[in-house]
Parts: sequence; structure tokens; C-alpha cells
Amino acid sequence: MSYRCIHLLESQYLKRAKLLAGEKKLYNAIRWSHVAELSKNPGDVIPCLRSGDCLIILGEILKENPEETLLFLMHKAIGLNLSAVIIYQSDYLPHVPINAINAAKEGELPLIYLDSEQPAITDLVSEISYRIVNNDDRRIKGQHILFDIMTNDIRDKNAFIASARFHKFELSLPHQAIVISLSITKHQTDMSEWVKRSSQVVDFIESICKKTLNRYFEKALMASLLDSFLILIPKNQFDLPINKIANMILNELQEYKDKSSFNIGIGNIYEDLNDFHQSIDEAKQVANVAYKLGISNRVIEVKDMLIPLFIVSQINNPLLNELIELNIKPLLEIDRTEKTNLFETLSVYLECDKNISIAAEKLFIHRNTMSSRLQKIEQIINKNFLDINDCFELQLLTIFYKLAFSDRQSI
Repeated sequence: MSYRCIHLLESQYLKRAKLLAGEKKLYNAIRWSHVAELSKNPGDVIPCLRSGDCLIILGEILKENPEETLLFLMHKAIGLNLSAVIIYQSDYLPHVPINAINAAKEGELPLIYLDSEQPAITDLVSEISYRIVNNDDRRIKGQHILFDIMTNDIRDKNAFIASARFHKFELSLPHQAIVISLSITKHQTDMSEWVKRSSQVVDFIESICKKTLNRYFEKALMASLLDSFLILIPKNQFDLPINKIANMILNELQEYKDKSSFNIGIGNIYEDLNDFHQSIDEAKQVANVAYKLGISNRVIEVKDMLIPLFIVSQINNPLLNELIELNIKPLLEIDRTEKTNLFETLSVYLECDKNISIAAEKLFIHRNTMSSRLQKIEQIINKNFLDINDCFELQLLTIFYKLAFSDRQSI
């Protein structure tokens, strides 16, 4: 099992540490630790860091402009996809500024603060190094390669391919991404329990993926995050369709005895290493777009989501936003003030191809109630459900609203 941020917080050295941000990413695997003060100035710290590293700040690196320098390092840590940042209280930084905490929260970066019982830096670094080194080297190396690809952190393509080949990963072949996104009910009152439960589900996903993929692949790259599981698969000699593999994984996942649902997104296949991150981005996007549209327990490819993906690209289009104000917001306002359900009624009716009986059954209401609601909707927004153009416009707007404004997320 990888050495993760959550294990770091459980160690004897950080039992009194305060977690200021990044609860969702406590499952991040730690690649290596780096002490900022080993560099002469803040700008020299950045070239030493790679995705998955844990940055430790003792304080002296901040001596010139503490708050400004810390914020600079925080933004760089987020951009590089570091696993965590640990800050020691010091004379240069007696407390962590709120803007640094907010940046970590926004970037979902675990921010750990040591203001009492600070361990010797040599002890902390030794603890992290020992735990990492004693893990499965090839598996951890595969995660690090995948994180570098995901953040497009490839400085020398040929050297990167050669290094991966040493660990039996062949990146000269075309690759395609699978992202398994999970949905778990979040209990606001107990974040630690929610994180623990999420970690258990991700561990289950990993075991299923390894069991399934080992039948066909030895060179697939896999990495787990708290809310998703990433797989980058090389072109296989069996010419087995990737959606068939994904459906095999999904069938196994649905045996999980918990109130969790899964979506599996599949990105396009790319020939060049420098483009592999696009397949990961595409797979993540289609899986999460599906959740926003109320779809779960499905395998979704990019070609299945072309219209929703196009709509996502138009989120800042002023004309679409004006149409939302005219046709969707009035229904939402009535739903809010009168405790009705007009927007969902409209959305389900259009999803059911305007079949009143099927839509009513899906909403668990009588057919007559459904008809009454639809008449009310027509009056409020001045539309006619017999007009094909009105229906097309409303279907487009309901999808656009769910994608642009709905708070439904994968986790």
C-alpha cells in the first residue's frame, strides 16, 4: 500500500499537527519529501519539485517576505500537484496567513501546520523516506509516472520513456485512459469518517482493477486519488476493446456492498506521450459530466458525451446565460418559494421524450399531476410543448443548467 498523507498524520511525529486544508486529498500518495530550506531562495525550490512530492517549510526560506513568499510556494505546490505541504511555526511565520489557507482549500492541497512539539527535521524526513522506500517499488514508480503524465510534467521525453521502460512500462506505445469516478454521500459533521470511507472504496476499486487488468495487461499505469482511480492502458496485443474492459470492471464494482455509485470515463487514444494527459482529462471530464446529468453506474466514452461537452465549452456564452434567466430561473424561483418541483418535472419530461406516463412514473406522481405541472410550466415561461423548437431549446437549457450551475459532483 502506498504511503499517503493520512498515514503521515498518524505518525508519531505529526500527532499534534493541525490539518488546515485539503481533507479530501488525504489519500494522496507521497512520492518523496523535499525541504524548502535546502534551496537558497524560493525560486530555486520549484525546479526540485515533482508531482506527488511533499514540501516541508521550516521558515527561513520565508524570511524576506513571509506571506508573499508562502503564497507563491502554495500556488506552485498546487500547480505541480504536490501531495502535501508541511509548515513549521517559526519566528518568520508565527501563524499561517488566511490567504495561504484559502489557496490550499481552493486547490484541495493538504496543508499541515506544526505549531507545537515540532519533530527534528531529520527525524521527519527519515520517517517519510523509510516508509516510501519500503513500499512496492514498481507499483509506486508506476503511480509517479502517471502523476507526471497527468500534470504534463515531462522535461525530457526520451529519458522519461527510458526510465519507465526500466520499470517495465512501455510508453512508446499508444495509450488510452480510464478514470473511475465514485459518488459517496458526504456527512458534513464527520469529515474524517467520510475520508476513511472513501479510502476504503478506492482500495476496493484498486483491487478490482488489478485483478481484471492482470488478465490482459502487465504494463498498465494505475494511481488512486480520494475521489477517483486513474488507469492508463497501452494498446494491447489482444485488440480487446477498452469499453469491454471498462464494463468488466464496472460489473465487479457493482458488487460492492455500500451506497456508492461509479462512473467509468474513457478518453481517446493518443499516439504520443506528450498527449497522454489529454486522454486522462477527457476521461475525468466525461465521468463527472455524467454525474451532473444524473447518470451513474455507466461506462461513458467521449463520443457518448459530445453534446454535453460542447455545452460545457459554452458556459461563458452570454446568450445561453440570458436564456437561462428567461426560461429556467423563473421555475427555480417558484420551486424555492412554493416548495414545488417544476424544474425537475421539466427535465424528466424532456428526458423521457415527452412521454407523460413514463415521466410521471419516474417522478412517482400521478399522470394527472404531471399534466397539471406541465401546463403550469408552459404558462410561466410562455412555451408550447407541442412546438419542436421550444422543446429542443428547453432540453438544451436544462442540460446546460445542470452542467454549469448544478452542485451535483462525483463526490
